Amino acid sequence: MEGSNTTLTGAPISFHHLYEAATPQHIPFNLGPNFNADVQKFLFIPTKRNAPFRTNRHDLAQGNVVNRALAALRGSPSAGNVNEAAAQDHAIFLDFERFLMPVINEALASDAHLGARWAPGDSGSLQRCDTVSEFGVSRRPVEDFRKTKALVPSQSQWAHLNSLRMHSGSPERSEVGIKKLTEYYAQLVFINHKFDLNAKKMHQSFGWYEAFSTERLVLSPCIHFEMAAVLYNIAAIYSQLACTQPLWSIHGKKLAADYFKKSAGIFIYLRDTHSQRIQVRLDKTSDLTETSLNAAAQIMSAQAMECYFDKANEDKKSSPVMSKISAQTADFFDLAVKFSKEGLNVLSKQRFPKIWLHQLTAKTYLYAAIAHLHAPLLLVAEQALGERVARLSVSKTLAHRALKSSKDAGGSVHEIVKAYVDSIQSSYSLAEAANFEKHHHPHIDVSLASSLARPAQTLVHPIPGSETLGDLSMFTDFFAAYKPLEIDADLSCLATYAVQVVEGATRELETSKTEIER
Repeated sequence: MEGSNTTLTGAPISFHHLYEAATPQHIPFNLGPNFNADVQKFLFIPTKRNAPFRTNRHDLAQGNVVNRALAALRGSPSAGNVNEAAAQDHAIFLDFERFLMPVINEALASDAHLGARWAPGDSGSLQRCDTVSEFGVSRRPVEDFRKTKALVPSQSQWAHLNSLRMHSGSPERSEVGIKKLTEYYAQLVFINHKFDLNAKKMHQSFGWYEAFSTERLVLSPCIHFEMAAVLYNIAAIYSQLACTQPLWSIHGKKLAADYFKKSAGIFIYLRDTHSQRIQVRLDKTSDLTETSLNAAAQIMSAQAMECYFDKANEDKKSSPVMSKISAQTADFFDLAVKFSKEGLNVLSKQRFPKIWLHQLTAKTYLYAAIAHLHAPLLLVAEQALGERVARLSVSKTLAHRALKSSKDAGGSVHEIVKAYVDSIQSSYSLAEAANFEKHHHPHIDVSLASSLARPAQTLVHPIPGSETLGDLSMFTDFFAAYKPLEIDADLSCLATYAVQVVEGATRELETSKTEIER
């Protein structure tokens, strides 16, 4: 793509050529479809790997008894003895049926006890109940139903649930993969809503490896830990999809920005919904801590902002507009660097790879340099060239700082920075020489120059996680047949009360109508 020259606002005609802010001609990823596929200027979040359920032999034996009972209920052959199950533990470590059936049995026993507190058909129970949840109705039809095999998921549904968890640890990098992850997350939400697993002492633990420390395994019996890990992988896949878009096309830039915003929104949703409810002590550099999630979300937002800059640059927007967009992009990357280092010191383990911090720092300086390069002139004509030299001097200093950081980052980022350094250095040398030889404008103290302007509103906002996930009810609830007795009682009490209110209002209406007719 040929370099674009954007004329700066306010330049005197006599030395108009000194105010041309040239865009480097050879920028990786802007060269069209023939670019090197290995070149990458964005960062993507790696996915987490899951691990088998951890369980002891007692739990295994208990779960196997449940399996044999279910097999008898279905009329199928027995699942085998405990020793056989123990010998084949590697083959059944993802068995959700073995994991959940003890919880379901406990819930049924609790419901039966609660239902027995009330006599069937007692019409006065509504007036005597202390709370809505204590209202009792005839439980016989419900209890009879709960004794059937229709209460629990079918074998195909259990198998599908197991396959969803297996997929969640090595998800497909596509929209289809994201849909599977979302379906698994929805099932976890349904399960926790029905059985409130966090309120129970679970003997099995969910295991996930850290995304950046792939050998560090974290175990927790908390289902919110499992849900958080699944959401993390959804956000990670969105970031990976963003990095695969063809940035030489307008559509590719827009799609990449959209994916980055979705990734940021999921990280924020995870932080607000599950991060504080994980019942396990996490290291301060763990990927599921609130600070790490803030940093990941900010990195994704900054890269979405970078896509906006690329689009404006390609559209040859005016210099004042480019300066504003560049300044806001630099602000986004500056926040990303601060969040990445928050709570850490020089001797502590870093939250992200060091090369990430070098790249983020380089982009912070680079876009600040570009903002000064495109900054419009505000002083009178007799001082304009002096102001231009001052701006270019600041831009040159920032560009060289970016170059120093980009050397450690390497790759296309370093090439981009070098191209801008050459362009800014050339502009500075030309303006300085012209001022010295011909125009003799006084040098302007850069501290007296006006601060860089920003857009009136933030251009990039993360797409809310709830919007990205969509309506979870679109997925089949494998546990729809089970409804806790307390919920039955609440609904029954509410329905009865509603009927009474309607009947009372109807009687009052009939009475009023009769009086009016008289």
